[in-house]
Formats: sequence, C-alpha cells, structure tokens
Amino acid sequence: MKGELCIKSGYTFLSSTLKIEDIITIAKEKKYSYLGLIDKDVMFGCMEFYNACKKNEIKPIIGVEFELNNGTVVCLIAKDNEGYLALVKLSSFVNTNKEKLTIDLVKEHKEHLIVVVPGFRGLKHIDKDEYVTFLDYYKDTFPYFYVGMEYYQNKELYKTNAHLRDLDYKKIYFNNIVSEDKYDLDNIDVLRAIKNNEVIGYSRNKENLTYSCFLSDDEKRNNFTYEELQGCEELVNLINIEFVKSELKICKFSEDEKFDSKAYLTRLAYKGLEKRNKSFVTDKRYKDRLEKELKVINEMGFADYFLIVYDYVKFAKTHNILVGPGRGSAAGSLVSYVLGITNVDPIKYDLLFERFLNVERISMPDIDIDFQDNRRDEVANYLKEKYGNERVANIVTFSTLAARQVLRDCARVVGLSKQDIELLSKKAHRSGRSSLKSMMELSEEFKSFITSDDKYLDVYNIALSLEGLPRQTSIHAAGMVIAEDKLENILPVIGDSKGLIVQYDMNYLEDLGLLKMDLLGLRNLTIIDDCLKEIKRVYDVSLDLNNIDYEDPKIYKMISEGKTSGLFQLESEGMRKTIKSVNPKCFDDVASIIALYRPGPRDFIEEFTLRKNGKIKVVYPDKCLEDILKSTYGIIVYQEQILQVATVFAGFSLAKADILRRAMSKKEESKMLALKEEFIQGSIKKGHSKEKAEEVFALILKFASYGFNKAHTVSYSLIAIQMAYLKLYYPSIFFSCVMESFAFGEKFGEYIKEAKDNGISLVLPSVNHSDYGFKAISQDKISYGLSHIKGISSQMVKNIIKESSEKQFESYIDFIVRMSKYKLGESQLNLLIDSGALDEFGYNRNTLKYNYNKIVKYSEMITINNGDQLSFDFDLVDVPSIDEIKESNEKLSLENEVLGSYISEFPLEKLRGRLTKNGFSDCSSVSNCNNKNVKTILMVKKNKIIKTKKNELMSITTMIDEFGSVGVVIFPSLYKQISSLLNPGCYLVVEGKVEVKENVSIVANAIKEFQIKANG
Repeated sequence: MKGELCIKSGYTFLSSTLKIEDIITIAKEKKYSYLGLIDKDVMFGCMEFYNACKKNEIKPIIGVEFELNNGTVVCLIAKDNEGYLALVKLSSFVNTNKEKLTIDLVKEHKEHLIVVVPGFRGLKHIDKDEYVTFLDYYKDTFPYFYVGMEYYQNKELYKTNAHLRDLDYKKIYFNNIVSEDKYDLDNIDVLRAIKNNEVIGYSRNKENLTYSCFLSDDEKRNNFTYEELQGCEELVNLINIEFVKSELKICKFSEDEKFDSKAYLTRLAYKGLEKRNKSFVTDKRYKDRLEKELKVINEMGFADYFLIVYDYVKFAKTHNILVGPGRGSAAGSLVSYVLGITNVDPIKYDLLFERFLNVERISMPDIDIDFQDNRRDEVANYLKEKYGNERVANIVTFSTLAARQVLRDCARVVGLSKQDIELLSKKAHRSGRSSLKSMMELSEEFKSFITSDDKYLDVYNIALSLEGLPRQTSIHAAGMVIAEDKLENILPVIGDSKGLIVQYDMNYLEDLGLLKMDLLGLRNLTIIDDCLKEIKRVYDVSLDLNNIDYEDPKIYKMISEGKTSGLFQLESEGMRKTIKSVNPKCFDDVASIIALYRPGPRDFIEEFTLRKNGKIKVVYPDKCLEDILKSTYGIIVYQEQILQVATVFAGFSLAKADILRRAMSKKEESKMLALKEEFIQGSIKKGHSKEKAEEVFALILKFASYGFNKAHTVSYSLIAIQMAYLKLYYPSIFFSCVMESFAFGEKFGEYIKEAKDNGISLVLPSVNHSDYGFKAISQDKISYGLSHIKGISSQMVKNIIKESSEKQFESYIDFIVRMSKYKLGESQLNLLIDSGALDEFGYNRNTLKYNYNKIVKYSEMITINNGDQLSFDFDLVDVPSIDEIKESNEKLSLENEVLGSYISEFPLEKLRGRLTKNGFSDCSSVSNCNNKNVKTILMVKKNKIIKTKKNELMSITTMIDEFGSVGVVIFPSLYKQISSLLNPGCYLVVEGKVEVKENVSIVANAIKEFQIKANG
C-alpha cells in the first residue's frame, strides 16, 4: 500500500497550494492506493475529496486537525461512519463557538476516532522530559493512538523524531503535506504573508519549515523507519467509511405530532382554488387537475415541502415583499398557483404538472422563488426564526485568489514599491483578461512589461501558481438548507453574523438527504416595487399589476419597435433584432421569443418569423397536433409541447412522455430505443401509420434538446410585460427606477439615451433639488441622485439633503460655510463640482475649485464653536469676492468619471452636424446598416483581446458615442497596426462593415486616431 495520510488542501485557507484535483492527479501519478485529507478545523473539501478518491479507486481517509485548548495539535481521523459524524460535530463546535476543543470533547468519540499527535507540531508546547507523561495519557485514553513522525529541513526540529524513536509508542510516517514539491514550498510563505498582510521579500528560510511536500519513495525510506511506514498501513486497514445516498429528510411544517400535513395542504388548496376564482370550483378541468396533483404530492411525501414554501411566500406577501410570478417548472403546478406560491394559471397557459413532478420519475421537487433583491434577506431570516437557527443555514461558496488581486498581493508580499504595484495592476487591467495565463498569451503590452524585468516575472510566476486557490468563505446568493434535525448532526457547519453556513458545496446536499430551498433575489422585482411606490406617491394610485391587460396592443407596439431598454429578458441588441423581425402582437409571441432566443433554438427563429408573419405556410406534422402547436405556428418551442405530442399522438401518459423527453434531452440511447418502440406501437393504435409515427418521433427528438420549459418562460414573460406596462404608461418613473438600480452599469448610458428619445431628460445633480436617488421630478425630467456621484459618502449625501431641506443653499459661499460643520473636505467638494451639483450658483466649475481655499478661510473666521454646536456670525468679516477664471478642458471627462456617463453633453455632440454632413454614422444609425459599410467616430470604452486559432491576436472593442455603443471587431492584421490606440477614452475614426447578430458590431477595415478636446 502506498499513499499519504496528512494532506492539507487549499481549503486550509492560504496555507496550502494544493487543490483537491491536484491531490488526486499527483496520487494517480504516484500510484497511491490511499489518501488522507486533514485540513485544519474545517471539512470544506471532504465530499469533493471522498467522491474523487472513489472515482479513481483510491481509499479516502478523512480527518481534521485541531489545536486543543491545552496547546496540543491533534489530527483526528474517522475510523468509521460514526467517526465521520464525530468530526462533523467537532468541526461544527470549533467553527460556531469560536473555541478550541477540549480533550474531554474528543474523548466522547474515542471509539470511532484515530488520534495522531504529530511530532514537533503536536509537542512543541512541552519539554522533551515531559513527553512520556504527556503521551502516556493519550495512549491510555484513546484506543487508537499514534505518534506522527514528520520530515523537517531544520536539523534541530528533526531531532524531535530521533527523541521520539527512543520511546515506546506506535509511530507512523505522517508528513504535513501542503505543496506538490520542494520548489512549490516557497509559495507557502507567500500565501501566509498574504494572509497576515506581511512583506517578506524574495528570500525564504527553508530551515524553519514545519510543513512539507510529497516525498519520493526513496526519500521516505531514507528518513523513516520500516515500522513507521508499516504503521501507516495498519492505520489505513482500521478505516472503513462508506457514504451512501440518504433518503430525503424533509423538515416538518409543524412540530405538533397530531398535525396532518396532507389534510392541511388539501384544505388550503381547495380554499385557494375558490379564492383564485369561484368559477374554478365547478370547472371540471380545475377540480380534476387539483385532485390529481394533490394525490401525487401526498403520495410522494412532499406535503410538508409545499407547506413550507407556501408559508414563507405568504410571509413575504403579508410584509409587502414583492414575489415573482414563478420560476422554473413549479409554475406548471395548479397547487402552487392556488396556494399563492406562483401567480401563473397553469391551465390558462397550458402548463403541465408532470414537467414538475412525476410519479414515474422520483426526484426532488424544486420550487425556486424570486423575491425583490433588496428584501430577500428578510425572508431568509424568517425561516431561521420559524424553524430554528440550528436547523436552517446558508450554503457556502468560496472566494478565490483571482488573477489581478493575487498579482497585487504577491507584488506587495515580495516588497515591490507602490509605484511598481500600481503599474503592474494597470497593465493587468488593460490586458482585458481575467486569468494570468490569458494575460500573458493575449496581451503583448502585458507580456512585454512582465518580461522586461526579472522582478515582475518572479511575481507573475508566483501569482500563477497561487491563482484560483480558495481565499475565504462566502455565502451562496440563493440557496438555503432546512433540516429536520440539528445540522451539526448531519454535516459540518460554520457560523457568522448571519447564522449558520453549511461547509459543503450545494451539489452534495441532496445526497445527504437535505432539503435545499432557492430564495433568489431578482433586481427587476425591486425595480417594479420601486415603480409602484413612486406611482402611489406621485399619482396616489395603488396599481395592481396582476390585473393589467396583458394583451394591450400598445405594449406590443412599443416592444415591436425595439424600445426594450430596461425590460427584463428583452433588452440585448440581438433580442431587439429578433423582436423587430418577429413583430410580436400578443403575450404568446413574446413568450415564444424568450424561449427561442437561446443557443440552438435560435436556428428556428427565421422560420418561426416567416410563419408568424404569413410569409410561408404554417404546416403541422399531423392534423391532431394543430391545437398543441398553433400558438407557435407549427414549430415545437416548449418542452411541454413534446409531452403533449407524445400524449395525443402516441397515447403516452404525461408522466411517461416526460421520461421520454428527459431521455431525449440527455441522449440516453437505451431508454430512447425502448421508448421509441413504445411510441410507434402507441401511434399505430391511435390510427397513424408507422412511417408517420417515425416522422413525428424524429421531430420531437430534434426539438427535445432545444425545447424550453414553458412554465419558466411564461413566468418571466409576465415580468417582462409588467415592466413594459410601467414603461409605457409611467415612463419617467420607470426610467428613474431603472437608473437607480443600474447606475454606473454597462447599460446606464443606454437608459439615458432611450429616456431622451422618449422626451425625458436626465437633470444634473443639484445640492438644493436632488434627492438621495434618481427621482422623476415631472413627466419629462429625472433628477440625478446625489448618492450616485462617485466618491461621495452616503452620510455626506444625507447631510447635504438634511441641510438643504431646512433651508436651501443661497450661494456657493453659503454652501461651503454651512457644510463645514459636516467636515466637507476639498476632495469631496471637487467631486460635487465635477458632477454639476453646484452649477446652480452661477459659476463655471473651474472657478468654484479655484476659490475654494479663500472661502474656507472666510468660513473659519466666522465660525463660533459652542461646544457640540457650531454657529456662524456673518457680520464678523466681509464676504469674499469670487475670482472668475476660464473653464477647464477636462469638464466633460471629469463629469463622465463621477456620474458614469456624459450627462451635459457627449464630447462629439457639438460636432455631430458636421460629422453627419461628412458621411459619418452614429451608433443609432449603425444598427440599421446590416451588411453595409459605415464610417464613424467613436470613443473606446473597453477592449477585449482574443487569440485566434493561428495564435494571432485580435480584439473586440466596445466603443461609444452619445447615441449608444457598438462592438468593433479588429482582426489580427489591423490589430497589429493600431493596438496602441485602443485605450479607454481615446477617440477613433472607424471604417468597416456592419454585422447585426446577437449584438451590433462593426468589422473594422481601417482605424485611425481622432483628436478632440473634451471641453465644455
């Protein structure tokens, strides 16, 4: 047997260079038969490690290293499954209580744990003379006890091994492995220096290492005795751990033993059916569907699950937290609809329950719920309060050492100057790439800089070896776990200010029998909620979006014209192009477009468009399928249609039809063949020919991998149409709320442009008139929010609003004097000036900056300090005069910098008339020039470098003007000539051919620099 017992992965943060995949790769190369993962205090990598070992026929050894409260380092190894659960409890204890373990806590699990005290690390706190007394206690206390013998560079430390060899204890080879080889050991010091925010330079002291790398067989034999190596085999043979998939353990909705969840769910469902619509109670379609669904839910044991989801959705709604209409296949459930979990009538929209739950395919129901993103945490906290903090937890994710940050970290650790670090960071940023390897391969500028000096190359190589390692924990944005028992009895947890976090990635939770809930925060719901509140404030109208006309032709006219900025799912350039060609007239058309606009289905958009607009005849595979495919013009768009086709044409049950769909989409050949024969026989029984049956089967096979979940599409289309309604009838409020949500985002300029096209202008911020955020101040004006001026603290914004609401600022001098009590300094004042927030005082921005010091001195002279209160005596000194100077050429560029867009004007605007006369296009006209050559002048926004198959460099550069943005494709031959010009903020003359696909782009054939003064 060969292997290593004590390997630390990168999950012992910033202490190991080994990822789980690295450990497995090394083990396979060395032909190891066992591996031990023993991270410090945590079990983050445990399940990933276990599964990877099993897959590669390596015996997994699971342990955790702890430092006890008496100073001893012990490595506890699970002997069996009970030992694994003991580690779970001990790791949870340490990470939730923030305390060290006591020996008594470990003793509680002594029959199921193997205890290893590692040589120097475990005994460094005691004198050598006390080793026997100390180790005798462990030997007598724990039935499975070993002393770990480690390899050290330091000869003094290595003497510990010699001393221990004279003592009568079971000893094992137990190297503390944190890196692949001795060359990689240097990087451990760098990691620890990053962790401790230290500067250590380039030199490393390998003499004091208490950790090691993988050793060769010869190194092991030369440094450890035969008995120590054999002791490892003895220990490994003691271990018998086998994880099996657990049954799902759904938390009970009520702890009352007499509570009947099935009966309660049934009562709620029928009550909800009547509440939705009294006519549903006597409608056979609704009655039969509800009865069928309840039967399946109750038989599959999911009543409690539905009640839990119902309960927290009800909490949200009763606390005015906006909930989405639905998400995923759950919107196909009538039970979900009548309980208020979803807001989509599945019968009205022809949605199928079997796509969601299927008695012939046992799987976990997955009800994902969207909440407005700024209040999602309130729902999460409700779950913790209702079911208990010990049973409800967030799910862990991991922040990693990302390329640019690890480059900065390594540069700081090795002692580069601040100037060098900033230069390095700037070159990395300008490369436009997100990984170090791609920076080096795709950016000549970055590569030239790195290779220009050994110190930069050394930093790069160190950073490259550390990139991607876990750095710290984070919380999954949506996933939560609810358990029927304390979580620490099932899996390891950690604690933070928000409660418990499970230590395992979300992919392992269902295998452990845990119920995962997805509570998603959706920004668009927050925008809708903000709009509704503003409509109530401005117009005193309580708008109910559930009761709007979803077939309002004015909505579809606006959408068909491509006026979709800010509309959920509909705002990309490619989507606009599709919308304009399809020309949607109703809700079904929009839903179909959203379903089709994905890789794969996009291939059918052209045919769908031609059929929809009467350019080619709508044909159906068979007359009996017309009702199913009529709304999508004879083309299969949705997964639900596949189920219906199999049911109507071949007599399949909906449950079996869904199994067929899944087999097709997953390309499960054996299942498909068996079901194909059944499909053909069923079709023949229905009166169809074998040839027609094979034709229809081939058709649904073709669309199975493309078909989209209609329940999800309908749900998200409802949100899109709700937003379109708000945009159509309350445009200034809509745009102000969208801008509030996406200030400084990539589409911010686009929103400003479309608002302008709708006759709505964005007014520069004002210290007297602006609010905290964007606000519609009339039907055609939106005020820029003070809080969105880059660099101004939120508290300072609140102070300005408070002061101006008490009495408006009368002048620039009045503003500086009164704001002095809030310690408004020159740097924040300059940002306010650059934003235009002080323009109302009648001076140009350069003049305001020039006179600042003079006014501050005046303010200091008239200030009277009354303890905690400041007052001003304006009669003490004459008010200073303002010296006026010429405006700066930097005015517009500085405004753009602090506001995220050119609000006053774009530098090209004053030239637009002349440019248009000379044949220069702008971004608004470029989108209408598909396959035509254009000439335009644009400003570089960002540059993305790509390597071609021939290893040549090219770029896709995002460029903008006052009308929008366009992607400019620059192929290698041109890129070589002009790459130095592609810097953000530079103006370029671009000539090339327009391509309108998913986005609008210009394939450039000529580019040259254009000089412009960005002045006011």
